[in-house]
Amino acid sequence: SVPREDQANAAGLSNFMRTVEGAFAAAIVQTGWANAARENQTELTGAMTQQQAAIDQMTASGLSPQTALATLNGLVERQSMMLATLDMFHAIAVCFFVAASLIWLAPKPAGPIDVSAGH
Repeated sequence: SVPREDQANAAGLSNFMRTVEGAFAAAIVQTGWANAARENQTELTGAMTQQQAAIDQMTASGLSPQTALATLNGLVERQSMMLATLDMFHAIAVCFFVAASLIWLAPKPAGPIDVSAGH
């Protein structure tokens, strides 16, 4: 409970902390997403066994070798970003599940709660 004369300061501090925590969360997710995309692209590139055949087929259909290589690289990059997005959604879902489960560990309030001063 905060004294009445400090309630404005407490509300401001609470809003500031919420903003800072959101910025940290966004930075952590963006870093994880970029790292996962890089790792997925490395794995996809290593798993490709027919890349030269794909480039040859694209050049036979009229693309230059550079354009065919750029097309194949773009395809691998888009798929690695999609896999990274799925990885981040899985990680965020686990965080939400853990956070939702923590409510069962919170202590129950003692006695009646006065909500008349709320609004």
